[in-house]
Amino acid sequence: MVYSLSEIEVKDDVERILLLRKRLNMKKSEFSRYVGVSSEHLRRVETYRSPLSPNVKANINKLIRSLGGDIDSYGE
Repeated sequence: MVYSLSEIEVKDDVERILLLRKRLNMKKSEFSRYVGVSSEHLRRVETYRSPLSPNVKANINKLIRSLGGDIDSYGE
């Protein structure tokens, strides 16, 4: 059971992608270009209709490293 917002945990990599994209303030189209997939494929991943491939996950990790791990100040 969850009784407060602070108790909610990230469930899986799909939720991590959604949070990352929101923190980076990127639209699906922009984020998908950075990770090398179509916007449609990213939409399917984010809605659990397609699996997250190891290649896409690696590209997301490269994006995070290219930002120096500082995802909160991207775009400022």
